[in-house]
Amino acid sequence: LRTSIEVENGQPFQKVWSESDPRFSPKLEIVRTDESKVLDLMRAETAVAFNKSEAPMFRAKLFQLGPSDYVFFFMVHHAVWDGWCFDIFFEELNVIYTALEKGMTPSFERNPDVSYLEYVLWLQKSLETGAFKNQLSYWQTKLKGPLPILEIPTDWKRSKTASHDGGNFRFALNTDQILELKQYAASKNSTVFNVLLTAYKLTLSHFSGLNDVIVGSPVRGRNTADLLQTIGYFVNTLALRTHMNMNMSFEENLKRVTTTCLEAFAAQDIQFELLLKNVDYTRDLSRTAIFQSFFTFQDMTNRQFDIDGRPVHQVSVNNASVKTDLDIWVKVTTKGIEGAIEYRADLFKDSTIAEFYKCFDFVINNLVQADMSKKVTLPTIERRQFGEEFNTKSETALLAPVNDKHLFAMKDIWKEVLDLSEIHHQDVFFDIGGNSLLAVKLFLEIEKKLQVQLNLSDLVQFPDLESFSKLLDKIPTSALTVPTLSLCLVPLRKTGTGSPVFFFHGVGGNVLNYFPLVKFIDQDRPIYALQSQGIDGRTTYKESIEDMATAYICEMKIISMHGPYTLLGGSMGGMIALEVAQQLKAQGHEIEKLILLDTFGPDINIQSYDKNHRTFFKNLQVSFFHRRKMLVNRVRKAVYSTIGLSVPLDIRLFETEMANFHALWKYKSKTYSGDVELIRAKRTATGWYSDPLMGWGKTVLGKIHTIEIEGNHNSFIESHDLGRNLKSLL
Repeated sequence: LRTSIEVENGQPFQKVWSESDPRFSPKLEIVRTDESKVLDLMRAETAVAFNKSEAPMFRAKLFQLGPSDYVFFFMVHHAVWDGWCFDIFFEELNVIYTALEKGMTPSFERNPDVSYLEYVLWLQKSLETGAFKNQLSYWQTKLKGPLPILEIPTDWKRSKTASHDGGNFRFALNTDQILELKQYAASKNSTVFNVLLTAYKLTLSHFSGLNDVIVGSPVRGRNTADLLQTIGYFVNTLALRTHMNMNMSFEENLKRVTTTCLEAFAAQDIQFELLLKNVDYTRDLSRTAIFQSFFTFQDMTNRQFDIDGRPVHQVSVNNASVKTDLDIWVKVTTKGIEGAIEYRADLFKDSTIAEFYKCFDFVINNLVQADMSKKVTLPTIERRQFGEEFNTKSETALLAPVNDKHLFAMKDIWKEVLDLSEIHHQDVFFDIGGNSLLAVKLFLEIEKKLQVQLNLSDLVQFPDLESFSKLLDKIPTSALTVPTLSLCLVPLRKTGTGSPVFFFHGVGGNVLNYFPLVKFIDQDRPIYALQSQGIDGRTTYKESIEDMATAYICEMKIISMHGPYTLLGGSMGGMIALEVAQQLKAQGHEIEKLILLDTFGPDINIQSYDKNHRTFFKNLQVSFFHRRKMLVNRVRKAVYSTIGLSVPLDIRLFETEMANFHALWKYKSKTYSGDVELIRAKRTATGWYSDPLMGWGKTVLGKIHTIEIEGNHNSFIESHDLGRNLKSLL
């Protein structure tokens, strides 16, 4: 609660203020009002946004309605707080208030066993060591595309960008419904949560016409007892995907939903933000990713609040905000079951949501009948067709440009880097003259002019101007960022049911140069590239090609556990591909193809052989320029580290190149028993390229199939001639 989020050079970080700071000894403001006005006053408070750089990230007021009648208003930012924290807060507030009223010093029976910072460090370590790889594998299988898109008939046309302005439809179940619901759940060895979720999914299926239904649902994320007293944001979101069948009984659908929930709860350590980076889904600004409906369930039957024996009652403040197209929350208390459907006000009328609830209520009231008839029957709904009527708010959103400031700033940088007078929003960087060298220049300019550090792999996943510009909107606002489980794996194309293709980085460390080759490879094959560890500035470099291969294989097995494996690499990347093939074969895996792209073998000493070509390596180990640059970069890096700033991209690229060169020079390849495809530049009379097998004759024991193409080593990977030849192989 003493945390603020500050940003320097585009990077957010957590600042924890001293507990002696006067801002943490505030006087509680008392506002005198009456019951008719208090809700409006609280709504006005919720409309005031937090300044995340200023602590505390919470606000409190006490509204006095009478001599002994008060409403305590407490609002806190989600970056430092989740729903479970309210239980901790009110428990401790009761202890403190009761003790102070009696003139005593507060004494707590339960104290936090683990700080939030310790939890974050544990989570980071677990992800880095691959402790959750089985959980990630589950989600990648469960959410394998194509993913369904929930299309409930709307009253107004959907705008290009999602609105979060919401409407609210409250409901409560009567005593008879509650009794029947609980009895039914008990008879099926299930829970009220599973029964209500099944009823909700069946209603969504009925309205949308989908059998494949995904609903988001929160879990508290406190999986061990030592986290139960810790204040912080632990909650996670699960994407619950189930195939519903209206021609089956409610019980059979309930079994499916229950299985989905049990499997998902067992894999809840993978944060939803990390999941988005590791599954394929359609990016649509008009909808939320993965799911378009949300289900929240709270069991309050064992939770009673009082302050020094005085009863406390919760007052709900409708903030008219919605997460997805259609959210539903249900709360079970000792007095009954109540809830609300929150919906996008730019899509639905109140009457439409009332009709939706009517179907939901019908399912709940006919659980036993649905089992007896072996099918779920729901009332017929009206399928709407769009006419000329549009919601004015939606029409405005449809025509308004999105994030003009970021888009135009990025557009200017693209035009400068690509030396073009005009660029359209949908233009793809690599289709309008971009290549890997210009891509690196692009990131350097972004860092220089916008003070933002993006990942080089972002340009692969978001290659057009508009989607790439939106990355500026997604810069994390919390310094407590968790690294992705895949440190080096970059998806070039996630779709396809065929065996995946893996590319390996060259000495420069990045994999942007492989992107133009994607279009030449069979559309049914997913394509991934392994970039150099350490290039992100957060992880450490691997000191040998053997260590690189071992690390890359661990990440490759997230995508394909057993192979067969197709491996490609250009220049040094071919040497890494060879070592990966060696280790995979030693583990008993099949190598489908090993393709070396202009990679020199150990029979040719590229450190001293053929001085006419020495300029290609820029004499990195002997030139004065190299030594001077190393010294300057060491000084610059020390300065940046001292003042707490991120290391600039140009230093990281230089250090990556140096580390990879050192690994390459000391690598001693072993003989390889398999076949190799060697695509190389044309043979010359003398020098490095005079050997028809490019130095692989003694190392490769199988066949070496050689293809010669036009081009030199520097431009080899991005040549169209290479792409056309790969098409025949892959």
